[in-house]
Amino acid sequence: MIRRLLGAAGALALFASACSVGPPQPSGVKLSIGVDVPLTGPEATSGQAVLDAVSRIANDEYHGRIEGLPLTVRRFDDSANNRRDPAQGQRNLDRMLADSTLVGVVGPLNSDVAAAELPIANAAHLALVSPGASSACLTRNASTCIRPPAELRPAGPNDFFRVVASDDLEPAALLQYATGTLHATRFAVASDGQDYGKAARAGFEAALKKGGLSPVLTSDLDPNSQAAADAFLADAKTAGADAVFFGGRDAGGACKVRLRMQGPFGTTAPFLTESGAMGATCLKDAGGMAPGVYSVMAGTGSVSQQAETAARVLLRAVTAAVKADGGNVPAREDVRLAVSRSTDPRFDLAGDTADRVFTAYQGQATGWVPAAQVRL
Repeated sequence: MIRRLLGAAGALALFASACSVGPPQPSGVKLSIGVDVPLTGPEATSGQAVLDAVSRIANDEYHGRIEGLPLTVRRFDDSANNRRDPAQGQRNLDRMLADSTLVGVVGPLNSDVAAAELPIANAAHLALVSPGASSACLTRNASTCIRPPAELRPAGPNDFFRVVASDDLEPAALLQYATGTLHATRFAVASDGQDYGKAARAGFEAALKKGGLSPVLTSDLDPNSQAAADAFLADAKTAGADAVFFGGRDAGGACKVRLRMQGPFGTTAPFLTESGAMGATCLKDAGGMAPGVYSVMAGTGSVSQQAETAARVLLRAVTAAVKADGGNVPAREDVRLAVSRSTDPRFDLAGDTADRVFTAYQGQATGWVPAAQVRL
């Protein structure tokens, strides 16, 4: 899809020429929302897609005004030194809070930035509506969480909302795709023995148990050892496995196990892994066996669509708050409260969306290709 970038001059002209859709306001009264995403560095393409989507909704659907108040979309780059930086996100929050017209934010896009920003935004009751931050630790406590969600919310009421499902649901989505679409029924489950890999393995085993299934074989092994991989796969074949799940990261060699599957399993048995292995190195390691690698990721597969959803949630909330405040610039708490009452999508008390959609991906020599959407 071709993305149209909206220059500062064009945006100003568009906002200035927009027709008022509400009561006339005193000169100089305005409001704004922030977009906090990486706009430089390797994630700039995704960040720009979010900014474009929010600007598009503000212009095309709201015509640059909410109840007669001129609306400005302010951009904030949470990158520094050519990569995303949680500390830069915190500095962005300080700048936002200094602007009394800024009543809500679309973003951040990444979970580490969200964790850094949340305490600052929460103290100010500033609503953050994220199109992509999926870490479960942002909303629910777990043994793997460095900071419990309560510490991210010093002021109490939740102000963080996300339009993507939390990543702890990945195993359930992956299993649903594997059984329903790939028709796998007997799973050999392993990991690289590292923290992420073991957690991924435990998550998949829990999903199997919840689904009334048991793994035919479990193991931890070094995926960089051909002898270890071959021994595990031989045992998996003997145990009757028709699919293999392996927990590990892209850079750790997780998908080298997939390459070794050709001997005992041929080319058709699926190799399943979590999103931490979704990278170019995985496909390179899998070689000609890459088309049998499958994974899932929270969201629709389009950051633009997710950003549009987030923008609509926030702008509907701003509209409701402006109306409730008699056409004036609303308090940030009023916007936060309106977001919490969203019906499309609905959010639970922790800010998680009830619309739990994942995209299943299949590996190809040219990259990861969306295969289907999975709804839990």
